[in-house]
Amino acid sequence: MTQAATQKGIVGNISAIGFSGLIFVASAGFFGRTPVTVIFQAAYFASSVWSAEAKTFPSYLASRIVSGLTSSSGQGGALLWVKDMVCSCFARRLSLLLND
Repeated sequence: MTQAATQKGIVGNISAIGFSGLIFVASAGFFGRTPVTVIFQAAYFASSVWSAEAKTFPSYLASRIVSGLTSSSGQGGALLWVKDMVCSCFARRLSLLLND
């Protein structure tokens, strides 16, 4: 594979990662975190296998884009976990201040 082809694969993957965070967080908020995370992780595993078995460049590029779209479950899940920790901490403090 040439350097230009490799760069196209990387650009497609990173562009998809940037866009997929919005999809994951919105989906997790609407459908629930656990089912969305399981679906995204299963799709990520399938796209990784597809990427390893790709015989042509268009197939490889498509698998990398799908991989990027589904890899955000780890990043988005971590952001949601941090949000829960910070928001619950502030809510607890506010509750203690108001009840005193």
